Amino acid sequence: MSTLQDRFAAFCATQTLTHTTQENIVKTCALLPESFDEKDIRFMLTDCDDCDEFLEKYAKIAPETAGKFNVRQELVALIEKFTPLA
Repeated sequence: MSTLQDRFAAFCATQTLTHTTQENIVKTCALLPESFDEKDIRFMLTDCDDCDEFLEKYAKIAPETAGKFNVRQELVALIEKFTPLA
């Protein structure tokens, strides 16, 4: 069974990415279980108002993107569009 973060990464692969990369999204998703439980991951990947931890982890994977507004906006938009089943 795939995890929520696997489904999110797969969803992102179907989207047009301008300021982020699929590789960095996959790496970020892989890091999440090291610091967060399933409930926290569900909130951060389904509630764009509660996704700061995901944005911070993405910035750790890709430090050159830290603090860039367009990167933040693209990640928030992906989370807004993502509608997991289950």
